Amino acid sequence: MKHGKKLLSALLTLALAFTLLLAVAPSAAAVNTWNIGKNGASSVTASLISGILTIEGSGDMADLTDGTPWNPRDVIKVIIRNGVTSIGTGAFQNCGLITEIQIGSGVAQIDASMFADCSNLEKLTYSGNAIGSAAFKNRTSLIRVSLNSGVTSIGASAFSGCTALKILEFPTEGLTTVGAGAFSGCTALKTAALPDSVTSLGAGAFSGCMKLETVHIPSGVTTIEAQMFSGCKALAGVEVPDGVTTICRLAFYNCAALAEVSLPDTLTSIEMEAFALCEALTEITLPAKLHSISAEAFRGTGLTVVALPDLCAALVGSSTLISTSGPTPFVSKKWCIASHRV
Repeated sequence: MKHGKKLLSALLTLALAFTLLLAVAPSAAAVNTWNIGKNGASSVTASLISGILTIEGSGDMADLTDGTPWNPRDVIKVIIRNGVTSIGTGAFQNCGLITEIQIGSGVAQIDASMFADCSNLEKLTYSGNAIGSAAFKNRTSLIRVSLNSGVTSIGASAFSGCTALKILEFPTEGLTTVGAGAFSGCTALKTAALPDSVTSLGAGAFSGCMKLETVHIPSGVTTIEAQMFSGCKALAGVEVPDGVTTICRLAFYNCAALAEVSLPDTLTSIEMEAFALCEALTEITLPAKLHSISAEAFRGTGLTVVALPDLCAALVGSSTLISTSGPTPFVSKKWCIASHRV
């Protein structure tokens, strides 16, 4: 009986001591919270809980080139709240285990160096203004990109070579510029629904996107730049919007599945090899204002007869160009004089 009382007393003492220990011990959240404001002038904090690094507050982050207060290998997901206006240099160095990043509207631009070490990044959500040139170039782990309202420009080669990118969500409005080669070589991408607010779509923007099946070319675009969709072998149809005046060289080169092409009445020029090797293209209607078709524009297509618009036919002396699958039809860019080239 005495032994039982002693055991019970010991257990009660132990329970009381454990309760007191919990009461005075700092919480996990408090231990893993740091002030990372720039020069102490801004109130920006970072907290790390269960692998999620949340950066919030107001103002700029400090540069962390000498190391981060958190262990980089403990970070799996990053959330940067709207009030934060910059990302400090070195903030995500050696963070090779990060799979998801969410960046609020306060960060005006994402540069190439910011997430250079995030080699396993799979998902990006961004609500700021601009994605800089080559910001995520060759990030072969990246699967999903969601660009929210506020994003106005995507720099050259920003997502070039992101071979796993399957889901690409553009803002419904506001985006105006997509740089040259921005999504070139995104070989898993199947659709690109660009908003009509885009007025500048750079050369080779989607070149080499071998699985791209559908694309919306914005109504604000006036030129289909060189190699814009070259090598998009799964692209089955395209509607070139009103307002486009020129389709540049190699714009749809080797789009082997391209069978339906709608050209606008505003089109005046088709440059060299613009539709070359579009094997599935068997018919096309050329608009009345078209007056310039450059060398080999339709080489290697399935076309057998091309009806010329009056501006070309009046100079050529014929309303058709024949044998497009044999000797390559050629209409000089300046004078619309027909000849053949082997």
